[in-house]
Amino acid sequence: MVTFPPAIPQLPPSATSWPANLLTAHHALSDIYWHALQVWTQEENDPLHLEYHLGCLESNAMHLLMAIEGDPIGTKLSQWLLQTTELIGKLYTAITHYRDSIRNCSDENVQIPQPVTEVHTRLRGCPSKIIDDNFLQEAFFNSRQIMCTELAHTLGVHRNTLRIYMQCHNIE
Repeated sequence: MVTFPPAIPQLPPSATSWPANLLTAHHALSDIYWHALQVWTQEENDPLHLEYHLGCLESNAMHLLMAIEGDPIGTKLSQWLLQTTELIGKLYTAITHYRDSIRNCSDENVQIPQPVTEVHTRLRGCPSKIIDDNFLQEAFFNSRQIMCTELAHTLGVHRNTLRIYMQCHNIE
């Protein structure tokens, strides 16, 4: 994993103070960089979140850097502009690769639990529904506070069917 500095380079020292608009632009660039860096260092991100920060880097940060470069004061900041542009470009590239790797990730190892199974008895009427007892015990664990009617609706069974299975497995 590529490592990045915690902030963009500081403006070089000047004989006179830098103009307010340059300081504001530097502060905005620092904010954009810091937030994008936080996203980069997080373990799990969704592609939409990454896309937002890529957009901020691409449009906001790059436009600010181009505005500073086009300003007459930009000639005094050529080294700082080069360092900052390279840093933001590398972060943009790293986040782009990370976003692409998330998009290309396959969900082969993801298993969706099936707490209710239907058993077709070849008799008339609806098939019997068997509720997994381990799932019931986990669902009605003391700290969960799930209502019976809510769970029955989520599982797609009648609340009486759920209560019968709870009684069978001694779940209160």
